[in-house]
This record gives sequence, C-alpha cells and structure tokens, in this order.
Amino acid sequence: MDRAVNDATLQKVGDIYQYYIALLDCFKMEPNDKIQIEINGDVSKITDLNKNSFQKEVKHHFGNKNLADREEDFWKTLSNWYIEYDRIKDFSELILCTTSSISADSVFYNWNEKEAEEKINILLEIGKTNKKREETFRSYYNKIFDQKVYEREKIINILRKFTIESSQSQIAEIIKKFEPYIGYIPDPNKKAYVEAMLGRIVSRVADPPHRWEITRKEFDLIIQQEAPAYMNPREKPLPTEFADTEISENSVRPLLEKNFVKEIKRIEYEKQIQKAVLDYWKAQKTVIKYFQDDFSYLKSLKHYKTDLLERLKYIKDEKIIETEGMDRAVQLRSSRLMYTNVMSWDAKDFESIIRNQGYFQRGIIHTIVEDKKFNWDVGDNDEC
Repeated sequence: MDRAVNDATLQKVGDIYQYYIALLDCFKMEPNDKIQIEINGDVSKITDLNKNSFQKEVKHHFGNKNLADREEDFWKTLSNWYIEYDRIKDFSELILCTTSSISADSVFYNWNEKEAEEKINILLEIGKTNKKREETFRSYYNKIFDQKVYEREKIINILRKFTIESSQSQIAEIIKKFEPYIGYIPDPNKKAYVEAMLGRIVSRVADPPHRWEITRKEFDLIIQQEAPAYMNPREKPLPTEFADTEISENSVRPLLEKNFVKEIKRIEYEKQIQKAVLDYWKAQKTVIKYFQDDFSYLKSLKHYKTDLLERLKYIKDEKIIETEGMDRAVQLRSSRLMYTNVMSWDAKDFESIIRNQGYFQRGIIHTIVEDKKFNWDVGDNDEC
C-alpha cells in the first residue's frame, strides 16, 4: 500500500513538474509560437515552418541521480520517438529534459556535441553487453535495433536532433528558473505569481476542446490578467491552490464531529453540512500552508476574522429582534435564512490580501463558529 501511494505521489509530482517546464517554455515563446502538452509528447513547441520547434520529454527525480547508460528515461524516450517517428520527424529538436546528472565518465558526457554517427555507435556498444537483469532495457533497445524493425536512416535522423538537458532544477527549486522572465514582479510575490500562472495554464485543459495548447498571444493575455494583482509588494492575492481540490472521505470523517457542524445541525440545516465541511477544509489547508509562516498574511487574517465576527453579530442581533417572542419553528427558519444569507456574502479583500475567494471566506466563518465565538441559532442570545 505504501509503495502504491508513494508511486502515485511521485507520478503527481512528475505531472506538476511537467507543467512547470511547460510554463517556463511559455515565457520563452516568440510571437507566433505555440506550446502544447501531451499532444505530441510531454511538452512541444510549434513554430512557423517548424523552425526552432521542439518535442521535449520531461523526467523528474528527487535526490542525486545520474543518467546511467541503460537508464529507462533515456531508452523509453528514444524508443517512443523511433516507434512514432512520423509524429516527431518534423521537429527541429528532440529533447530529454531531466533532473538527472551526467557524470564525466558517462557514455552520455558531451552528448549534445557528438555527431549522430558517434551517438549511434555508443548505443550499439551499450547493447552488445548482455546482463542478467536487463529486461526493461532490452525491451526498449530491441524496439529500435532488432533486425525486424531497424532502419538506420530513421534512428540517425532522430539522433541528429536529440539533445539532453541534464541537471535541471528539481521541483523545490524550479521557481528560481523563472527569475529572468518575471522581473516586473516584486520579490515577495514572485512565487505566488508563478503558482497563479501555473494554475491558469493547467486549468485550460478543462475547457473544450480539452486539448492543451496555448499561443504566445493567449499567454500574453493571461499575463495581463494576472500580473497586476502581484505588482504591489504590500499586497498578496489569496492563494487558490485548494480552490478545486476535493476532500477525501478519510478527511471528512473527523470534521463531522467539529463544533461548526454541530451548530449547523442545531438549526436543522443538515443539507448544508457537506458544503460547509469542504469550505472549512479548504480554508484550513490554505491557512496552514500559506498563513502560519507569513506575518503579513497572519496579521491580516486576524483582523479579517475580527471584522467578520462583528458583521455576524450585527446580522444575528437583527434576527433576534425580528423573532423575539416567536415560537421555536420561526426561530429555526430565521436561523437558516441568516445562514444562507451569510454564506452568499461577496468575498471582500482584506488588508494586504486581495482576490479573496468565496470558499475561503465561508471557511473562515466556519472557523469562527468552531471557536465558539458565534452560532447560528437566533434563539440563543448568550454568545461570548
């Protein structure tokens, strides 16, 4: 189970890293270029007349890793290009982008400076040696060099274009690679800006025709939309990393015992619990990741909660006055109407935080209830 979870996590990290690389290539685009993901391979650049176009395979690894002569990343990439030659033959460059390093004694050392003939001789030499545990390597090798499929001219054309971008920044350091392209963003906001841009390009695949590609013109429009919110070093847009995240059943279970859930049940409004739990969870995840270690965020959040509590008390006092002396059924109905009204409030920016989100504001309101500073029952006039 742990192995499966770990593999899934590594796959997810690899996917995110691939989008970071694609985003970086977006910033490098020329006016008529187009970047694609998972159409012709991991990341591709389409250009006029295919000049300076590329198809790039992206491989991420944690820790120190050398690109070995039988490395799966290398041979799987090469065999895929060979098998799907017609798809990739018109690209100017074929690139293996990897966090792995190439040591001075590696057969791949100075790979990018070698001629295609020298490269093919290196590969054939690797294949001459048979080893006990080589099933994975040999399967990829034979997809190229088995006599039944081998076409020398085809592999030579691939190797002529094939370069390796080794020792690339791992995901924890990838933000630094964007520095040359986002000098217009103040240093405190650069990481958040890159993450916001990443979110924008990732979300494109959700829109019809569900094909991930973006032109330079389209990318410039996203920059124009996103950059202004990050230009002021004294302001930070609310991070939206968890905006579209779904909560697991294991995470839901303990939250159902929380006080804010009990208070919703108290006014007999159970149908709101699922949404309330999700908003609470998203807000908590955002606070834990972004607010706890950031003084400006934390200070703004404290004042924000104080302001929200004041608004809540005023609207509840109004409802208490309206229902004074009325029976319990009327009070419960008024409580539910108040809850619905509050949950529909527009999410207002607060102090240094801009671009506030509805789910975050609702989640923070639920934390106020969780802390027993407020409840929804207009029949209860004994709050702190």
